[in-house]
Amino acid sequence: MLVRVEAQFKMIGRSRKMNKAVVKALRPDDVGLPKGVTISYSVTDNEMLCQIRGEMNMGSFTYLWEDLLLNLKATLNILNLL
Repeated sequence: MLVRVEAQFKMIGRSRKMNKAVVKALRPDDVGLPKGVTISYSVTDNEMLCQIRGEMNMGSFTYLWEDLLLNLKATLNILNLL
């Protein structure tokens, strides 16, 4: 069963440069999304916003959300080493 999904997370307190690097690293997650599902990003001086919208089954959404957050964690760990 498909459900309408609208989810977002906001990362606050990082520089614009760091936020842009995070978005660049997360963009490959946009490939192979279910038809009609979008991931969008916006960056300001001290925050990055990620939004997921579309229709999908809850299992697909759960997988997508967890994958995105795991990739975010890995990206931040790497960037913090630089």
